[in-house]
Amino acid sequence: MPRFIHIGTPSPDISYKDGARAVANGTASPTVNYPSTVADEIMLAFYVTNSASNASGTPPSGWTKVEEADGTDESAGVFWRRATGSEPASETWTNIFDASESSLWIVLTYEGCITSGSPIDVSANDTSGFGSSKSIGATTVTNRCMALGMFGIDPGGTILATYTGGSTKRIDSDTTPSGQDGTLNYMTIGEKIVAPAGAYTIDCTLDTSETASEVTLSLKPA
Repeated sequence: MPRFIHIGTPSPDISYKDGARAVANGTASPTVNYPSTVADEIMLAFYVTNSASNASGTPPSGWTKVEEADGTDESAGVFWRRATGSEPASETWTNIFDASESSLWIVLTYEGCITSGSPIDVSANDTSGFGSSKSIGATTVTNRCMALGMFGIDPGGTILATYTGGSTKRIDSDTTPSGQDGTLNYMTIGEKIVAPAGAYTIDCTLDTSETASEVTLSLKPA
């Protein structure tokens, strides 16, 4: 009779766990809110500003800058940290920007990533001109990475993003800080599992035409 040999249960895919949002008005030292965490989850701190302002300062302990894109109207970027499970509810990122800035921050946590070394498989940044179709991508090395793409915009009104090509919308968030030029900071984030390893894109269509600063990264699975 046929015999079946058990060779182990495949590891589950990386998955989103939690998120938090913060808005900082006219400061180089924003206070960033953190979601609840469990040890070894990966925290990703995405930001977008409403003018081109390099996040060239030193982040709080444990955070590492992955990418930044500096457009004409905004800057957007992302940092990562491996959670300890005892993170505070919020933390001030002292002088992270090179000038006073109004910024929107979204911190996301993901579980199922590698638990030692850098979880970043690949990353990239770009800027795009005026238009409604946005896309950013890279080429993964590791199979079944979680790829994320963030599009940061300094628009003149509320925006809605629709994702295509197998990407799932994770964040579609905007706010109206009173500092700087009084316009909106807007961020949208899409994600997908990339299998097998190779080239991927995160694609979205906005309901209006805008320029954007864009970053992408992929997380390695455990």
